[in-house]
Amino acid sequence: MDLGGWRPQSEITVLDGDALARVPRDQQPGLRQLIDALGEASARAQRLPSVITTYEKLYTSGNQRLYLVARDGLGLGLLKMGVKKLFVRTDTGRTVEMDPLCCLDFYVHESQQRRGTGKRIF
Repeated sequence: MDLGGWRPQSEITVLDGDALARVPRDQQPGLRQLIDALGEASARAQRLPSVITTYEKLYTSGNQRLYLVARDGLGLGLLKMGVKKLFVRTDTGRTVEMDPLCCLDFYVHESQQRRGTGKRIF
């Protein structure tokens, strides 16, 4: 997916809401388009009823990080990590509330699968 004028500093860029706010204004539309397109592709690939990763959700979330892979002017994949409230049942059957760091979304463009891109993101 085309970077739309956004210029990453390296192959893997780490973004959160604060980092998005520091992206130069002229590059923000391209980055927004890229994140939204990769998020939509991820939802399609996983057959999800709605998109999990969008520029807006990342910008407004306080505890999520997006690892974005771009090379040769194209967006190749993403990994979104964040803390999520979970309820886990213990061995004794008791329910415990936890806030672990979780993989919230993961996608590698079909043309880049089985080439190590996913391993590099993780």
